[in-house]
Amino acid sequence: MYQNLPGPSSSAAEFGSLCASIANDVGSIKSSYLDLEKTFKIIGTPRDNLSIREKIHQLHLRTNAKIQAASQTLQNLSLLAKPDKQKRLQVEKLTSDFKDVLDMYSSSQKKLAAKMKSCLLRIASEIEDIRRMSESGMLDVQQLKIMKRNSEFEMSMMMKTENELKQIETNILDIHETMNNLSALVNEQGTQIEKIEEAVTSAADGIESGNSELQKAEQSSNKRRCRIIVLLVVAVLIVLIVIGILVYQLKN
Repeated sequence: MYQNLPGPSSSAAEFGSLCASIANDVGSIKSSYLDLEKTFKIIGTPRDNLSIREKIHQLHLRTNAKIQAASQTLQNLSLLAKPDKQKRLQVEKLTSDFKDVLDMYSSSQKKLAAKMKSCLLRIASEIEDIRRMSESGMLDVQQLKIMKRNSEFEMSMMMKTENELKQIETNILDIHETMNNLSALVNEQGTQIEKIEEAVTSAADGIESGNSELQKAEQSSNKRRCRIIVLLVVAVLIVLIVIGILVYQLKN
């Protein structure tokens, strides 16, 4: 049984499809970056709530999946592009765009994580203040109920913030690893292009050298033919002279 191998047309179609997929992922990650920038302005303000934190969590999950998928797609593209310089240049451009948007997204994550840590410390301090005021009897029943509700909300926010911080820190590490892999991939592509260009240059030099040798051989051959012709002409003239002398002597 022989396995049907993909032809040039199917390979080109796959390459185009993967390029489109990468471009789409880059756009999605950039959109996530913009969403994080908007959310950053809300964290720690009265508009901050559990719903906002859940949206951040879901955004991180979606974006992280996009990043992993795009990284794998770029590796597949690199394999498909090896025989074709134009395709390799296209993959390099996509890799550069992907790396740039990863830098933006990772920077936004780090900034968001720092702000969440600040909020976490503030919430912990507020909860401790409520506990001390409750124990000291400084609050009446109504105030205590309100403060208790606020305390429960703050505790929920603190737990959500802690979980989200862990997720962000994990994502940052994953992105850092992905960026290292991308850098290695770009370096590998650059090395391959240099080797191919060296091979092309070497082949061109070899062809030029071969042409030069052929020209020299042809010139040498032409010179030999000219010498042979001259020698033949001289020999014929000598023979004719000798024959002429013999004929003259016989007549006399």
